[in-house]
Amino acid sequence: MSLIYPLGPAGSVNLGSAVVASWTATDNPAEGASSSTVTFTSAALGATNPSRGTIVVVSTESVIATAVTVGGISMVKAIEEATAISSLQIWAVLTGGLGTTANIVLTGSGSMTAPRIFVGRFTGMSVVTTATSAVNTGGADPATITATVPTGGYGLAAITTNPTTPGPWSNATGDYLVNTSSSKTFSLAHTSTVGSQTPSYNMGGAGISHMVMACFGP
Repeated sequence: MSLIYPLGPAGSVNLGSAVVASWTATDNPAEGASSSTVTFTSAALGATNPSRGTIVVVSTESVIATAVTVGGISMVKAIEEATAISSLQIWAVLTGGLGTTANIVLTGSGSMTAPRIFVGRFTGMSVVTTATSAVNTGGADPATITATVPTGGYGLAAITTNPTTPGPWSNATGDYLVNTSSSKTFSLAHTSTVGSQTPSYNMGGAGISHMVMACFGP
């Protein structure tokens, strides 16, 4: 059984006008069944807004997800860190025309095992990244990643670890932390601090990890 630890709150950045950049972690669906097509039914996208974008963070093993859709809309892969046996990705797309929930579908070239996703909502930002980073941290503790967060924007950092690890995050606010059926940890965090930022994650003295970070701005 997965362990679920809800973490930090949503945030917003006032851009000095009617537009406010915001980020909210909206859903942490249960792990999907192993398949080449995995559907997370009625995932929460958060409140509707014409400028709403949806972020989906994807963790799979055995086979890498090659496509992701939300409500039938094809998402764009922002960043990926992968090996032959596991991967971690961030996908993004504007979803202003969708409702508060939608099916999210992962597609792979074969059976993806232990598929998990995190879902988030942003407003007042472009789905085009301003900076990205991906690292395989080996046995580093803490595990760290660095990217530059733009003014009025957010940086999203995610990690998968093997074996399970305790966290928490430093230099970023944790959104979700879960342990998978394959005894790995999957976690997401965010920061709105402007400039070069280095979120770090406590590995508990052991393990290897994938880390990715994507930054989005107005």
